[in-house]
Amino acid sequence: MDQCLIRKGDIYIYDFGIVGKERPVVVIQNNVANKLRSVVIIAKITTNPKVGELPVGVEVPPGLSGLHAVSYINLGDIYTVEKIYLSQKLGSVPDIKIKEINKALKYSFDIE
Repeated sequence: MDQCLIRKGDIYIYDFGIVGKERPVVVIQNNVANKLRSVVIIAKITTNPKVGELPVGVEVPPGLSGLHAVSYINLGDIYTVEKIYLSQKLGSVPDIKIKEINKALKYSFDIE
């Protein structure tokens, strides 16, 4: 994987180190930092519809995202990880969802 090409909104598989716990994540870090840093900020993606009901949840449709089912980004569950541990790129969230991600991040961090 070319780590210089990681962009906000990209969806990758990440291994959280628990047996069988590889899961999709979305890059939420800005693109300048994505180019310059060896780490990246990510949020977990789940198929649990209850996450979509939360103000920190963003629904992601299948298709271009590379996900096979309607899924939900949990912006209350974020991590900073080494880029080298991101594996297969699945796709990217649609551009319109970046605004929703930013709104959910503001809520998660209590930023006006």
